[in-house]
Parts: sequence; C-alpha cells; structure tokens
Amino acid sequence: MHFPDWFSAIILGIVEGLTEFLPVSSTGHLLVVGQWLGYEEEVFMIFIQLGALLAVWWLFRDRLIKMIPWGSRASPEGVRLGIQVGVAFLPAAIVGLSLHHWITNHLFFPKPIAYAFIGGGIVILLIENFKPRARVSNISEVTLALALAVGFGQCLALYPGVSRSGATIMTGLLFGMSRSVATEFTFLLAVPTMTAASFYELFKFRHDLTAHMIGTLGIGFVVSFISAWFVVKWFIAFVQNHTFEGFAWYRILGGAILLGMISNGLLHS
Repeated sequence: MHFPDWFSAIILGIVEGLTEFLPVSSTGHLLVVGQWLGYEEEVFMIFIQLGALLAVWWLFRDRLIKMIPWGSRASPEGVRLGIQVGVAFLPAAIVGLSLHHWITNHLFFPKPIAYAFIGGGIVILLIENFKPRARVSNISEVTLALALAVGFGQCLALYPGVSRSGATIMTGLLFGMSRSVATEFTFLLAVPTMTAASFYELFKFRHDLTAHMIGTLGIGFVVSFISAWFVVKWFIAFVQNHTFEGFAWYRILGGAILLGMISNGLLHS
C-alpha cells in the first residue's frame, strides 16, 4: 500500500515525538511504522529527531542557558551541571564513533531490535524491584562520578532498540538517583548526544537530500516537535508518582509482537 509522502511524514513525526524520550525506543517504532507506510528514507528519520530535540531545547531553555560558561546568564551551579553533562556525553561519543559501522551493519534489523525490546523490559522490571534507595533527590547533588556512570549506561543505547532514555534513566536509578533527577539529567544529556549524532548522520547522508524532500522534512520536523513537547511535559509529571514497570511490560509485549511479525513474514528481517 502506498501513502502520500505528507501523510507518512505526519505519522512518522508523531511516532518520533511520542517515543524518542520514553523508555520504549524510537528506533524500533520508526522501523515498523516506516515499513508499514513504505517510507524508509533514512535521512528523513534522522532529520525528525532534531524536531523532537528542539522540544527539549525549548522546555529546558532556562537551565541550558545557565550551563553556557560564556553566557550572560551563566551560573556556577549551571556551569557545573554543564560539565557533568559533558562528561556523561563522552563515553557514548567515543564508543559510538568506534563501533558505528559495525552496529549499523549487524544490529539495525528487526530481530535484534525485538530482542532488545524484550531484554530492556526485563531489565527495567529487575531494576524497579531491586534498585537501592534514592540518595540523590536534587540535580545539584549529581557528582562527576555519577554523571560518568550514567554516560557509560548511555553506551548500552548504541544497541538499537534499547532506548537511550531508558538506559540512562535506569542507570541513574541503579546508582541512587531519584526518578525525577534521573529523568531531568537524561533530558539534558539528550542535547549534546542527539545533536552530535543527528548532525553526524545528516552529514553522512547529505547526498540523499533533495529539493523535493523539503516539504516532507518540514512536516515531519514540526509534527515531531509538537508531539515531543507534549510527551516531555507529560513524562516529567508522570515520573513524580509512577514507576516504569508499565513501559517494561509494553516493551516485552512489543518485542514479542515484533518477533511474531517477523516469523509470519509481516516484517522484513
């Protein structure tokens, strides 16, 4: 079945915005929906991530501005947090650049992603049930060592289907962060991580960009921004009084459905 490109852009923009910052993996969702729509333009999938990222930039703009050392509104606490975010960014940047081609060639396929869905769901359930008591209840209490631990946790998300936000939030919980601190630090860490990854990928696929894609890219970008804005606002409130177990069961069920679709030929493996 063929759908108009503008329609595919709207649907995929919604999917990106809904899933990018939840612990469910946007990669797996975009893969399945992209195949269903018959629209799998890689450069488009990369570009709409920037729309979702812009939502975080906007919602956290006051805190981000205070993190810029040379900015007029910089604060000692903000600059300190910026250094911690930078430290947390380094492990995934180094490992990602080193293993990028191997990961792309071996793991960006439905079956490994389905296994990551299920495995990630099981890990979330285990951490929720056996995590230590939260010792860090304010983001100002995050140490460089704790930031680095979260950074190494983010490396797990280089495996497609793991979920970047899921890996970093769960690592934070495992090392004593409260849910709200782990979530906020994850959103701040998304800024350098997603910005660097998206622009690197866009540069790599720059020759695939054509003039006729401008409208489609614009639609996907705007829709992704709007849906991500609502999701991030909702998620920040959600984590105050809820566990992540619901997301864990969603991942396990979703992974099982993916494997079923693959075995029945409904999804290209």
